[in-house]
Amino acid sequence: MTDDERDVVAILDRITTLDEPYRQNAVEWLGDFTNCCMADLQAEIPLFLGTLKPVVRRNFMRFVCLVLDEAAQHFSVVQ
Repeated sequence: MTDDERDVVAILDRITTLDEPYRQNAVEWLGDFTNCCMADLQAEIPLFLGTLKPVVRRNFMRFVCLVLDEAAQHFSVVQ
């Protein structure tokens, strides 16, 4: 698995742990945060990540994973 694939899976895994309506809220937040339409996460996330320079991408992943992990602590399907 490439770094790109790992990053996409990391985001998707975190979002899928959330119960509705929190999952959709996370998708909307991600779209607002990235200023991209996130209608199809599996297609849009790799496209967005591909536009980032490596340092920015690392910081983006760190922040997004932190926020989604925090959301999962409160709104996860499996507690």
